[in-house]
Formats: sequence, structure tokens, C-alpha cells
Amino acid sequence: MSTSETSITYLKKLLVEKSDVLITTHYNPDGDAIGSSLALYHFLNAIGIRAHVLIPNELPSFLQWLPGVEDVLIFSERPDTGREMLQSADLIFCMDYNGLGRVKLFTDELRDAKATRVLIDHHVQPENEFDLMFSIIEVSSTSELLYQILADAGFNSEFTKEMAECFFVGIMTDTGSFSFACNRPETFKIAAKLIKTGIDVERIHRMVYDTYS
Repeated sequence: MSTSETSITYLKKLLVEKSDVLITTHYNPDGDAIGSSLALYHFLNAIGIRAHVLIPNELPSFLQWLPGVEDVLIFSERPDTGREMLQSADLIFCMDYNGLGRVKLFTDELRDAKATRVLIDHHVQPENEFDLMFSIIEVSSTSELLYQILADAGFNSEFTKEMAECFFVGIMTDTGSFSFACNRPETFKIAAKLIKTGIDVERIHRMVYDTYS
């Protein structure tokens, strides 16, 4: 699987042109939603682009250790600030959802936003509400798709350990610890590359799956 060269070129053009980037994901965000959003957040910061993450409602407790979580804005807790972010953004990433209605709490604001909307998602039947779409259902997760997009764009050298942790959580949770939706060899190749960055896989698994009282 490789992403379209035309789409990659357009994405890189957007990243050069836009200065106020907002990353959004779906209502009741899961490991892949948060993992992919935070991985993108860390990447954009690493290349000098100001970015914010806006989620509709609170994320699960087993994800609250992820690097960058403290910078995430929860719309249900601060709706006025969330609306300001949506209005001021000139580029909005829509991570891990296939239609604007999936955010629920700020669907109208997202639809009315003047920003360019970029979809990165692996669910079937994406709606035609986006200016640029990376929609590939064969991948295990949006985190895997984001990794592939950034790699195809030549940004491998920008990948940090923080990003790797977020990518890995997204892939791990959307495959049930590699027990389903993972028949592509590329999924395991990407996981291996993430492990090579020095992430502690045993710790990550423990923090996600062994934190219930």
C-alpha cells in the first residue's frame, strides 16, 4: 500500500501554506483516535507548525498517560474555546472518522469552518465533506495510515519516540494487541520500526490493558 503521490504533494503544500492547524477526532475517542491525533500533533510541532488537538468529550483513563495528552482540549468542558479554535483554524485534520457527524458535539461548527479539511481514516464509505481524503480501509488503523502517509512524504527522519508511542498505541488497540485486523505484513513491519525507536512495548501494553481496578 502506498498513498497517492498527488495527495501527498497537496498535503505538503498545505503544510507550507497553513499556519493554524487543528486536529480533531470522533466522539468517545478510542486508542486509535487519540494515538493518531497525538502522533500528528507531535509531528507538526517537530517541523515548526503550530497545532492544537480538539476532542469532543473526555478520553478513557487508560490513555491519559500518552505524551501530549495534557495539551488536548476537550470540547464538552470548554466549548467556547473549542469554537474559537474551529473558527480560527486554516487547516483541520479529521482523524479516524468518516463523516462530520461523528464528532457530534461540534458538527455544525466543523462544517461551517473556513479551514481546509483533511480526512485521514480507515473506515468504509467516507462522506464527501473533505477537501483532501486519505481513506484506505485495508490498513489496521488510522495510526498505521498516518505513519504511511508521513513516510511516503519523506518525513521518516522527523519521527520521535513520543510519536512512536502514540502510533503504537493506535495500532495495538485497533488490532486488539495484534489479534485481528492485522493480516497485512506491513502492519508488523511498521510496528517493528516503532519498536526500534526505543519504546517500551511491555510498559505500553501494561498502561493500556492493565490499569483497571
